[in-house]
Amino acid sequence: MAQAELAVPAMERFDGSDHAAGLHAQFHVRPAALAELRRLIRRSRVALVTTRDMYGALHTSPMVPSDRQFDGELWFAASASSPIVDHVLSSADVQVTFPGGRSGRCLVLDGIGHVCRGAELARALWQAELSTIFPRGPVDKGLVFVRVRVMSGDVWE
Repeated sequence: MAQAELAVPAMERFDGSDHAAGLHAQFHVRPAALAELRRLIRRSRVALVTTRDMYGALHTSPMVPSDRQFDGELWFAASASSPIVDHVLSSADVQVTFPGGRSGRCLVLDGIGHVCRGAELARALWQAELSTIFPRGPVDKGLVFVRVRVMSGDVWE
């Protein structure tokens, strides 16, 4: 698999200085590349989310991204008692891979994970497919969301 170049560079890498200073480095992407990223994300029904546990070991979980339009952040529903929540709380580094499927283009995004909860957020991000895991719907007390603020990424072909 070779790293592909989008016609317009998809993302600019960050040196981490903004993050180290306690500021959230903004996700920068050119409009043409953003449209391509959104298309690649929309086509993928499942993302592979890789996190680190408290010992530094890597763990990958298949997760369904929210239907929310990509704006530099990705959202995933999770059970409050799931290992991925513990992993994000112990190490916020997250990698999200959207397998290429038939297109052969694989999108790999690196970012900072946060565990978010709240009734208003749950209602805003609720998707019908989640009812198989959370039968009580968006009011389920065990429902949390993992938000990944994307900092960089690559498209592979």
